[in-house]
Amino acid sequence: MTDMGRRSGDMLKSDYDSDQNGVVDDSESTALHATKHMAGGIDEIHADGLLGRKNLADRGDPSAIDYDQNTLISNGLWQNLDLSALVPPGATAIVLRVGVLDGTTGIYVAFRKNGNINTISAHYIYTQVANVPRRRSMTIFCDTDRVIEYVATNTTWTMIEIVVLGWWI
Repeated sequence: MTDMGRRSGDMLKSDYDSDQNGVVDDSESTALHATKHMAGGIDEIHADGLLGRKNLADRGDPSAIDYDQNTLISNGLWQNLDLSALVPPGATAIVLRVGVLDGTTGIYVAFRKNGNINTISAHYIYTQVANVPRRRSMTIFCDTDRVIEYVATNTTWTMIEIVVLGWWI
C-alpha cells in the first residue's frame, strides 16, 4: 500500500542550489560548454574504456546539401549511395539529415544498410502535407566501404535533401 499524499518532497532547495543564487548548481557549467561548442570544437560522444567502443563524430558545419533530387535516382528501386568521399574509413553508421517536399502526400525516401534485403529496419521519411517540407535526422548503419542504400518513390520530386551530419566510428 502506498502512502501517497503523506510525504513532502525529498530534496531541499539547498541540495541543488548550494550558493542560494536561484540557479541549479549543475546548470551553471552549461555556459562553459556552450562557449567551447561555439568556438568551433568538434563535438564527440566518447565511450572510452568500453569494450568495442564507438565514438560519435560531428562532421562540422556543412555549407551545402550533399545530395538532392537531381543527384539521386527516384525510380522506386533500392540504390547504393556511396558516402566514402565524406565519411572516413572505420565508420559503422552515418548520421543523416534528410528533407523531402512534394505536391503529393504519402510518398517517401527510405534508407537501410547496404546488403540488407528486408525493409523492417529501414528508416523512412514521408511527405505528410502537400508542398510542406519535412525534415528528420536518422542514423543508418553502413558497410565497410561506407555505402548505404536508399529508395525514393517513383516520381519527379520537388525536393530531396541529404546532409551527412556525422558518423559512428
